[in-house]
Amino acid sequence: MSFLLIPFELDFIQLIDVFGKPQSKRRGLLLLDPVSKSPISECSPLPGLNRETFEECCLFFKKSELEINHYILNQKTILPVNTPPSIQFALESYKVSINKIEDSFDLNLNSLYLDLNISQFSEKDTIKVKVGRGSIQNDIALVSQLSTNASIRFDANRAWTLEEACQFYAACSHLNVDYIEEPLRRVSELDQFYTRTACSIALDETINIDRQTNDHWSFISTFIIKPTRFGSIQEIRKLKQLFPDKRLVFSSSFESEVGLSQIASLAHDLSPKEVHGLNTLKFFKHGLTDGTLISQNTYCKRNLKLKEEILSTL
Repeated sequence: MSFLLIPFELDFIQLIDVFGKPQSKRRGLLLLDPVSKSPISECSPLPGLNRETFEECCLFFKKSELEINHYILNQKTILPVNTPPSIQFALESYKVSINKIEDSFDLNLNSLYLDLNISQFSEKDTIKVKVGRGSIQNDIALVSQLSTNASIRFDANRAWTLEEACQFYAACSHLNVDYIEEPLRRVSELDQFYTRTACSIALDETINIDRQTNDHWSFISTFIIKPTRFGSIQEIRKLKQLFPDKRLVFSSSFESEVGLSQIASLAHDLSPKEVHGLNTLKFFKHGLTDGTLISQNTYCKRNLKLKEEILSTL
């Protein structure tokens, strides 16, 4: 194959809930330069988020080796139609990286909190908080007690009814809410939610269901892009062209620093002034590379080098 493909496994510091499926570790595949052994990109479907599994990805790479080699080595070829999103992003990222010299850059990131049950939020910058995992009454009680000057992004993962979402937003009147991500179970009611609250709304899961022009998107402020699930970089660029007035916020699916680096590069290319949701390396017990990639909510572009214990096995 035109690159080295090696598996990796990273342990979370705590169980991570992904749409009701607790995860204790992250598995994936690294695509390395065959000469320098440098990590270039990553294929890591997230259980509960991606439809394809780790095992299916391994099998796809094995069965499609010839087509993949042609794609990497020939600028004019395209990937097979049935290529899973996590593989598509990994291969497109690899192909772009080996043909591109990229300068260093910094990228602003939001802090991520997995729930509202924490003693203190950051008093500055931008923070993202997962909500909608318990009762709406509990979320309202907790958010009513919050006191912070930070810009807050709430992610409800389509947990609420229209009435519940309106109640929650009313309880946030004392806060600086940047947007609420996927507030409603019924996408068709988003227009009513906006009419009643004027709340800034972000879409994540919904984009993967309907990527064409949609009447429900006219008042949407922000698109949340998870490239590991979205797949095609070209489709992401097309989305940017179709909706030039929308904010693009790139978000991690708990990739390693290799995949995160590729997402950051794309975010810097398409939305350099935005604050992105890539501050997730802190949820791992250890990493795959040497050095620091993220410091004080800032991503710092650098060349990645695998740890010596990994290189010694190649």
